Amino acid sequence: MMREQNERQIHAWLQAERMADDRLAERTLGEVFTMLPEVVPSTGFRQRVLVASGILPAVGRPWSWRSRLALAACLLLVASSSAILLPMVWELLGLLTPAEVVTALVDGGLTVSHRLHDVSPLWDLGRTLYRTLLQVIVSPPVVLAIFAMFLLSAAALRSLMSLVPAQRSYGYA
Repeated sequence: MMREQNERQIHAWLQAERMADDRLAERTLGEVFTMLPEVVPSTGFRQRVLVASGILPAVGRPWSWRSRLALAACLLLVASSSAILLPMVWELLGLLTPAEVVTALVDGGLTVSHRLHDVSPLWDLGRTLYRTLLQVIVSPPVVLAIFAMFLLSAAALRSLMSLVPAQRSYGYA
């Protein structure tokens, strides 16, 4: 029934247009538009448009504790990998040799350990472990493993950062 009434209104408008009766054509066209259902945008449409256009700032939900923990772990991994790979970078740049870097690190560590020796009875063990670890860290297999860890952590950080926009949830008024 409603469809027939719509079709009659459209035919009346087309007939008025054919007759070149502007008043009748405008009135019947208005009646056609009043017969159409009202289209209402979804809830939050205005807010989404204003945020997307940059007029309003995005109001997002804070990161979950898991996201924060994963980001902190990735940043810690990248930072530690960068600090450990510094001797290899210096070698690649030709500024210092790994032996000079290790010597400087061991001498600095030993100087600090000598000054702190009286503070703790376990400091000699720590100094020995420090010296041993520094010698192991610059061995080629360990440097290769650390470099692989650095690449993996950089890839993990990149994928985590690509998930951040997907986690955002805008609050709509």
